[in-house]
Amino acid sequence: VLGHLSKAKGVVTRDDINLARQVMDRLQLDATSRQLAQESFNRGKASDYPLRSRLSELYHQYRYRRNVLNIFCEQLIQAALVDGHLDDKESEILFIVADEFRIPRPQMAIYIQMMMGSFHFRQEYQYNQQNSQHQYQQNHNYNGSQSSTRQSDLANAYKILGINSSAEISEIKRAYRKLMNEHHPDKLVSKGLPKEMLEAAKKRAQEIQAAYDLIKSSRGFK
Repeated sequence: VLGHLSKAKGVVTRDDINLARQVMDRLQLDATSRQLAQESFNRGKASDYPLRSRLSELYHQYRYRRNVLNIFCEQLIQAALVDGHLDDKESEILFIVADEFRIPRPQMAIYIQMMMGSFHFRQEYQYNQQNSQHQYQQNHNYNGSQSSTRQSDLANAYKILGINSSAEISEIKRAYRKLMNEHHPDKLVSKGLPKEMLEAAKKRAQEIQAAYDLIKSSRGFK
């Protein structure tokens, strides 16, 4: 499926290939499994790849383990956003995934916005660390005079939590608790998530925590 998504925009880029390798690294595949994964990625690039039937098989295998399917979706969305934007063909594939996984399309649209927020938050956070490390990493002062970059960070933080910037504090806390319950590695282990998928969940939980901390600092609540 990742190969099919990467090919959707016409050309599989080096960024697509690097991301696929990173996924394989996180899954801690041995040499034989890695070779199978590479072959599968290449099969997925075919124009006649049976996308819906393969997704249906995956859904029926894991339909009682939604945490696996959710992380699968997040990984696909991250792959689609590797170049920073989502084109129509990539969107079409993601909504086919939603159909086969019994996810309402409006909900998938929210997931995409959340992951888009994560992408930009991650990019801007790295930029700020390199260029304004003392202010960004030590002060964390978002209450006073804010640069446009910091305003953008905050906007993306709200997207990560799947809420509007006008959300009440109670709604912010509720969204944060829900997402952490879905992504915290300790909770996922107890729910039977394969250990190979825990690294992806851990990174997502760290982003959710960072976004929440930024919003708390901006809004002045604990």
